Amino acid sequence: MLWRRAWLLLSLLFPAQPQEQPSSSVRPGGPDLRLWQLADATTSPLPPNIPRPVDFCQKPPYNDSHVMCMTQPFTDCITYFVNSTLLSESVLWIHNHYKSHLALGQLADFPAAGNMLQLRWDDELARVAEAKARLCADELGSLNKTDDETAPVIWRFVVRDWFDQNIFFPKEHVAKFVETSGTEQFVQLAAADTYAVGCSYTRNIMPKTALPQKYFHIYVCLYGPRAPLVGKPLYYAAPYCSLCPQDMICDGPSGLCVLRSWKPAPPQAPATTRAQEG
Repeated sequence: MLWRRAWLLLSLLFPAQPQEQPSSSVRPGGPDLRLWQLADATTSPLPPNIPRPVDFCQKPPYNDSHVMCMTQPFTDCITYFVNSTLLSESVLWIHNHYKSHLALGQLADFPAAGNMLQLRWDDELARVAEAKARLCADELGSLNKTDDETAPVIWRFVVRDWFDQNIFFPKEHVAKFVETSGTEQFVQLAAADTYAVGCSYTRNIMPKTALPQKYFHIYVCLYGPRAPLVGKPLYYAAPYCSLCPQDMICDGPSGLCVLRSWKPAPPQAPATTRAQEG
């Protein structure tokens, strides 16, 4: 199943200010690292908890051990904002923008990719991503403090920071992949065979936590299939689209391989407002 081969990517979050932009790169730790932005607790009433969809576990292959069906590890973890599929167009566009950048050979010191597949949105992966975000529990990475628990983080900044991990990725590992700490998110973005993505953004509060900050803003993206096995190519260094699979055609402007029945992505970014992206 697609979600069984998905890869969890989580972002270091920044307070979104119109006059500022977040730093251009981050270097989180090992795989499946949860990077949360925390906001100061306030004395305002707690927001209502958004209930988990009742059909989370109504279909195979989910069972009690699957993240979709796990009991909430923190009974006082309140998810008060969820945004998964509403922003699918903009989240998908920015992912394919960076995959195109790599495929066309526009990333310094990286070769062009002959077999880079265009990503498509997968609602099931987005649902699992939401389930992971609702856990409110994992290894904490870098924490950024903000005074506004509702401050939005623009998706394009989040994905950009994942892609910027390329500065830590040894170029010789493109042909023969070797895991390198601090590059897990870039690797998943650059993996040629990955063709599906689903993402979710949640805002959570843990009023009883011992931490001085109570608010957690969590971004999660899951991909399928996951990055290549060690020793396999991350992608094939060749002129773009020169090695597309037989059931795919080339989208010339992006340099990505797309399904024959799948229309290429639009050449321009979708129009979204800052409020919508938060």
